[in-house]
Amino acid sequence: MRSYTVLGTGAVGSFYGAKLAAAGHPVRFLGRSDVPALRRSGVRVTSRDGDVVVPEVQAFDDPDAVPASDVVLVAVKATLPNPAAATLFRLAGGTTAVVSLQNGLGIELDLEDAVGSRPLAGGLCFIAANRMGPGQVEHLLGGTVTIAAHRPEDRGAVEPVAADLRAAGIEAVVVEDLVGARWRKLVWNAPFNPLTTLLDRTPTDLLSSPDGEALVRIVMDEVVAAADALGHSISHGYVDGLLAITRTFPPYRTSMGLDVAAGRPAEVEVILGRPVAEGKAAGVAMPVSETLLRQLRVVTGTTAEVAGHR
Repeated sequence: MRSYTVLGTGAVGSFYGAKLAAAGHPVRFLGRSDVPALRRSGVRVTSRDGDVVVPEVQAFDDPDAVPASDVVLVAVKATLPNPAAATLFRLAGGTTAVVSLQNGLGIELDLEDAVGSRPLAGGLCFIAANRMGPGQVEHLLGGTVTIAAHRPEDRGAVEPVAADLRAAGIEAVVVEDLVGARWRKLVWNAPFNPLTTLLDRTPTDLLSSPDGEALVRIVMDEVVAAADALGHSISHGYVDGLLAITRTFPPYRTSMGLDVAAGRPAEVEVILGRPVAEGKAAGVAMPVSETLLRQLRVVTGTTAEVAGHR
C-alpha cells in the first residue's frame, strides 16, 4: 500500500491522515509541539459518520527524520511565505507525489521549487472540522476532496491518491482544471472566512440575516466575475447551491476566525489578497472584497503581498 507523510497535524491533516491510517496505509505525521502527545495517544476523530481511532502513529517533529513516503499531503496553513516550502526541501526525496490540501490561490506555484521534479497536485477539501487538542479532531460535516494535477506531466500521480482516499471512505473527485477548481472553492471561502472573522459570526448566522446574506452574495458574485474574466467559468446557479448547502451547516467557526481569535497567522493573502489582485488585473472591479481585504490586513497586522506569486 502507498505510504503517506502528512505535513501538518491540525484538523485537516489529522482527519485525512487518520482515515488513511485506519485503512491500512503507513502514515507519518509531521508536526511540532503536539508530537509527544501523538506518540502517546495517537489520533482520534469524533464524527457523526463514525469515529476513527488510530491509537499508535508514527509522529515526527524533524523533517530530516521522516522516512521516505510515496505521497506527501500538505496540510499546514498557507500563510506567506508558504511554510510548507522549507519543509518539503528537507523531506526525503523518495516521495513520488506532493498533494497540497491548502486553501487559496497560487499554492502550487509557491511550492514548485521545493517539490522539484516530483509530481505536484492540489487537493481542495470540502470539510468542517475542528482541532480539539493534540490528535483530537471533531468532524462536523463533509470531507470530499477535489484533486487536480498542477502540470500535465503530473496527472499520472493523481488517480492513485484519489483511489486511496475513496478506499478510506473519503469521496474524491479528479478534475482537469486545478486553477478553476481553486476559484470555485474561493466562491465560498472568500466571503465566509473574512466575514465570519470580522463580524464574529458563524456562516449560518450570516445567512440568517438579510444584510448578511446580501454581503455574502456580493462577494461571491465578485469572485465569480473575476474567475469568468480569467477563463474559469462559474455559473451563478453555483452560488445559489453553495448558499443552500451552507444553510444546513451546524454552527461552527471558520478556520480564519479561529486563527485570528487565537492570534495565529491567517490565510488572508491566498484567500482574498490574490483573488482581488488577479481580478483587478483582469479588469474586474471587486470593491467589497477589497474592503474586506483591507480590514483583515488591519485586524491581523499583515501587509499586501509585494511580488505576488509566479
